[in-house]
Amino acid sequence: MRKYQVRVVRKEIDGPKLFVNGPSEREIFLDKYFGYEHSILIANIGDRNLTGLIVELDAAHVKLDDYWTVGGGGNNTLEAFAKADNPGPQADNMAKITLVPDGIGEIGGTLTISAEDQTLVVIELTGYAGDPHIITETLGDAVKGERYFC
Repeated sequence: MRKYQVRVVRKEIDGPKLFVNGPSEREIFLDKYFGYEHSILIANIGDRNLTGLIVELDAAHVKLDDYWTVGGGGNNTLEAFAKADNPGPQADNMAKITLVPDGIGEIGGTLTISAEDQTLVVIELTGYAGDPHIITETLGDAVKGERYFC
């Protein structure tokens, strides 16, 4: 079972507005249980196109998934929240940033999301990349039929 977080925000009506879903500090686990990925939804909740979108990662044991990377290379604009010629459902104003493992070990660092004329969003990352396992040099004695803790 996965848990989802829902947040309701108002549309901005005076230009573009960068929205990043979730907290500014995230503990992520890039393991088999979570499909070796962590995704972050970003959106333009403004009435004009959001341009100059850049996503930068400075962290250990995690990298940006090449397929879902936004910013640079012509993929740096999110459309306005509603187009005058198409008021129906759309997804041109949203994007997904996906983090994937880059080696095995503790995750630590920052993910920075910026766009033209927008407040910089910095997310502190902690957690672990790789499947859970126990590493120890010694184990205490065990007794048959008794619970064991270490």
